[in-house]
Amino acid sequence: ERKGEFLGGKCVREGCQHQTFTMSPSLPPLQATIIGFGMAGRGLHGNLISLSSKIMLRSLLIPSYANKTQHYESELASFCQKMQIPREAIAIYQSYAELLEDRDAIDLIVVATPNDSHLSYAKRAFQDGFNVVVDKPVANNLEEWHELSQLIKQRERETSGLKRLPLLSVFHNRRLDGDFLTVCQILEQQRLGTLMHMELSWQKSRPTKDWKRVPVEQGGGRFFDLGVHMLDQVLELLCRRMDYSVKSVYCDMKFDEYDSEISTICHLKFERAESEVPEHEVSRAKEVSVLIDTSTLPTIEKPRFLLVGTKGTYVKYGVDPQEKCLFAGNIHSAIEPDELHGTLVTVDKQNPEKVATLNGKWLNYYDNIADAIRDESVRPIVEMKTMDPLMRIMDGAVRSARSGKVVTEM
Repeated sequence: ERKGEFLGGKCVREGCQHQTFTMSPSLPPLQATIIGFGMAGRGLHGNLISLSSKIMLRSLLIPSYANKTQHYESELASFCQKMQIPREAIAIYQSYAELLEDRDAIDLIVVATPNDSHLSYAKRAFQDGFNVVVDKPVANNLEEWHELSQLIKQRERETSGLKRLPLLSVFHNRRLDGDFLTVCQILEQQRLGTLMHMELSWQKSRPTKDWKRVPVEQGGGRFFDLGVHMLDQVLELLCRRMDYSVKSVYCDMKFDEYDSEISTICHLKFERAESEVPEHEVSRAKEVSVLIDTSTLPTIEKPRFLLVGTKGTYVKYGVDPQEKCLFAGNIHSAIEPDELHGTLVTVDKQNPEKVATLNGKWLNYYDNIADAIRDESVRPIVEMKTMDPLMRIMDGAVRSARSGKVVTEM
């Protein structure tokens, strides 16, 4: 597994020789179709694609368009005005069958529907030979994930390496948050010594949307909305960069009258094989404990990140500003104010040090997708193989919450 990640025009993973593909100015941008035009389809994917020079938004699939034509046209007019796109440049499909009639004109399908239809649309589009980006979570439970992973393996067997498979990736854009990139940099610089404990928290006291008010086994609640982002960050940092593996998970969930999860505290332990740990640090580096907290209940914010090491502690409040600025139509203004920069205190330097937060890199996501579609030597920022441990741990967390027991088999 490569270390580091894509940040711009090249892969900065440690020791990696791959370069991202630089599209020739003569190549036209790829044509994208978004399925769904709600907050995610419009505010996240639509905006980011429209800001890319390598992909352009060609069309939308909106199954309920006929029933809410006035609503969608109003939303689309506002979107086009903000992104400076002619309304007539975006076609509307009302069914997947309609979309298939134009399949030769579509280079990428983006699934940005509610969670319960992620799998069905992603499977169908991938089976039909489209390049696909699906919003998180890629599946609502382990059974659904196995269904998709088996399809991928089946397609690999069918092609036997003679034909390149379509691209399939998941929109885990929070790997490109500025605060997370800052955490990665602090650890890479070993400013905290040996990492012992991490906490990631994300509180939102606003009401849960109706479509998220389903049992957690069906992808409902905050843990599958926000917790999946934080768990993906933990796995990117500890497993893919630092060679840890998950040892156990214990999860405490609170449920509302719909049996939908509204508050979760998830405890995880990660370990490294003793052969991979320096002898003088075996007792301190063998395990790392992690706490993930996502809830609609608190009215006082907890730190977004808290990292404790043998030589120092880092604490950071506030959520990455890219989403708010993107929705407002100006992601380039997403620079965190000084007062939200994190604080680092080391054991040999007691004076608190403000650590400037790196700028986020959400704009790189779809440029990287375009590069990976055009050049198979370019790996997408989010590879499908990284979804298997994520889905297994999510499943373990739900089983732990239902049973009240620590889960070690995932």
